[in-house]
Parts: sequence; C-alpha cells; structure tokens
Amino acid sequence: MIGVLATMLGTIVGCSPLPEVAYETERLQIAPEFDAPICEGTLAALDEHLRAVEEGLGQIGKRDPYRLYWMVDGLDEVCGEGRGGCFFPATRMMFARGGSITHEMTHAALDSEGESYFIEEGMAELLSGVGVYYEGLGDDEGPGQRLRLSRSAYRAGHFDYDAAGHFMRYVYDRRGQHGVRRLAAEVEAGASPERIEATLEQVMGERIDAIEADYRAKSSPAYEGLGYEQTLELMVKALDDDPHALGPERLSFEVAVDLDCGAEDTMGPLPDEREGMYQVRRVVIPQNEGALLRVEGDPGTWVDVFNPHARARHGLMTDWMRPDPEIDGGALRLYPGDALERPLLPGVRAVVLAAEGTGGGSVSLHVELTPVPLVDPVTRR
Repeated sequence: MIGVLATMLGTIVGCSPLPEVAYETERLQIAPEFDAPICEGTLAALDEHLRAVEEGLGQIGKRDPYRLYWMVDGLDEVCGEGRGGCFFPATRMMFARGGSITHEMTHAALDSEGESYFIEEGMAELLSGVGVYYEGLGDDEGPGQRLRLSRSAYRAGHFDYDAAGHFMRYVYDRRGQHGVRRLAAEVEAGASPERIEATLEQVMGERIDAIEADYRAKSSPAYEGLGYEQTLELMVKALDDDPHALGPERLSFEVAVDLDCGAEDTMGPLPDEREGMYQVRRVVIPQNEGALLRVEGDPGTWVDVFNPHARARHGLMTDWMRPDPEIDGGALRLYPGDALERPLLPGVRAVVLAAEGTGGGSVSLHVELTPVPLVDPVTRR
C-alpha cells in the first residue's frame, strides 16, 4: 500500500520526487527532504514521542512502522497550501515540516476517517507536547458547538486549533490519560458528534452545559505543554559556603555539555533544518538585580538564553523539542569567550547549547546572579 501511494504522490508532486528513507527507528521510517544529518537524540526523541502518543491513546504494543516524510519545500504540493503537515488514512504515512511532526503523529496513530475535528485536533495539539495560550473562554461558541463543526467549515479554515488544544488540556487535567483514551476510541471509530458528546459527558461525569461552565470558570488561559516537564531543569544554587554569612546568598547555575550527533542526548538538525546540533535545558530564575553570564567552548558553538513565554499571548508557545529563540526579542546569544552583564528577569528561561555542523564540540554556560539587597525591617532600607 505504501508503494502504491508513494507512486501516486510522486505523480502529484510532478518533477519533485518524494525523498528516500534515510533513517529507521523501532517505530519510524524517516525520509528527510534535506541533506543535514538527523542526530541520534532527535531520532530517539521522535521514536519515544510516538510511543508515548500510542500509549496515551490506548494503543500499546509493537506495530508496523510509520513512514515520516520530513518536508521543507515540497509540502504544499502534497498537503495543500499553508498546511504544516498531513496524514493519509490507512497508509501509515505522514508528511510534515519539523514543527508539525509531533502533531501529525497523533493523527497517524488514530488513523481516523471520521469528522470529530474538534476532539481529534485537540488531542493532536495536546499530545504534540507544545503548550497553548487561549483567551476565548468567554466566546459565545463553546466546546459543545465546536463538536459539530462541519467538514466544509473545517476545510475552509474555520477552525481554532488553540481552542481545541486548550479544551483537551482541560479534559486531560481533570480526567487524565484515561479520559483521553476514552475519547480517542470514539474518534478512531468515527463516532458521530452526538456520540462524542455523550462520551465526553460520561468521562467528565457531567452534562455538557455543566462541563462548559466549569471549563470557562476554572481554566487558565495558558497551559504548559507536556514537553515542558520532559526538559531537563537546571538548579539554581547558593555560592556562599557559610549559611550565617551577612547579606543575601549569591546564586548561580551552570551547565556544560559535549555535543555529539551520535549520542542520544544531542538533537539535530537545527530547528530550521540547517546542519547542526543542540541540547536544551530550562531554568527558573529567582528575583535578582542582574546577572553575569559567561560562555566557554569550542569554535562554532554558542548558547541561547531566552524567555519561552515571550509571545505566548500571540499564540506562540515554545516547542521544547525544537526551541526557537526568535520568539523573544530580548533573547541573548553568547559565544565562547563572551562574559556579559545583563538583566535576567525572574521566571522560566530556556537555555539552548548548540553548534554548527556535526563534528562535535563542547560548550558551557555559567551564570552568577546579583542578589537582591536585604531590607531592614525597621528603616525599610
């Protein structure tokens, strides 16, 4: 079946033949439309993500591999203009640009030909691992109405992915993996909107109007993606050895990595499909009055430090598997030998340690935070 569809798609894309399979994992055959090497960390992460998606949907057990066409320029010819990816039912074949791969994995695992667009796309957004920001909780149209979105409206682009992903995160937070699996079984079976609504009521233990009321009242506009907790966290530690020393403790954090495209801790290519490799960390910055950042490393390496939520209100949430510092206009990029004093506002920060090419390289970041002065409780100074 794959060979037949590949021939058909080869005809569709005309003079642009489909790329060849270049990598195989336990669950995936990967055919990239670019020459940059895919590092072992990315291969392992994609395979593990697909396993987690199957488990999250209640599909456990080894199955035939899926084929992923990792596209760059030829996607519009296969999937249609403006789409980030697509999946052809009954083929186990998906096509996607890098940022949409994990979304398409849910569609591939469900392999549904039904029309439960709101729930299925919500699951794809939830299980992609990327967070969501949604401010439309007060809209007149609620989840009950969105369950009945028509095929024509969906294909015409009248669909809010943030609304779908946000609602499914609410369901997941209240009913966990079991609730998602119950709904996934109905989606996979091609259930009608009425059947989906009935299952949703059973899962939540309430009528649809009560579900909507609770959703509007209790949901947070922003939810971290499931990939957030899977990202290694750097710990901020005290520098002072004497716990009785006067004044606030000096604080610091640091990280040193050896980038190796053949190792499972190193991702690549770079998020724009350029040749390169990287590792990702997150850190929660406490209150401070500034920071000294210092980078050491081999030529061709660098470190990005940025706010992953800088444009959350614009719907741009960080994909922790492929973090993009360009979402933050105040992002810092430091090269080996740089030592900069900069403000470092409190909150979550993403740290990306990267290198050009795949020849290997070591790079480290050390950050020392300037403490906030103690305030005298009497003089308030």
